[in-house]
Amino acid sequence: TEEAFLAKAHNKTARDVERMVTGLKRGDAPDAEPDLALIKKRVVLEVSLEVAERFRRARTALDKDCGERVPDNDVLDTLLRWNESPTDDVPRPAVQIAMTTCKTCKRSFAGASSYTWVVS
Repeated sequence: TEEAFLAKAHNKTARDVERMVTGLKRGDAPDAEPDLALIKKRVVLEVSLEVAERFRRARTALDKDCGERVPDNDVLDTLLRWNESPTDDVPRPAVQIAMTTCKTCKRSFAGASSYTWVVS
């Protein structure tokens, strides 16, 4: 497996290699399908001092209520689910994945956010 990764990474930039291994588990082959649950995306927010302090207090209260430090992913997911909760008008999906088929090669691709993967 190591030799296969080295061969595939040859002449690639560090960013290319990072994309190549994103979502793979230890022992996976370089061409293995990525596990989307393993892919993490960094989110940075630039806010005022007041908003930052309010967020810190809310986060501390949430951690205290739960009896442990709540992971960043869960804090943001809770906020987003609250915002995306169904209304009387139209219910919204929890996630959206776009499907595209190439007219030339006939392969299908799925995409979410800035990540795309081959489906068939």
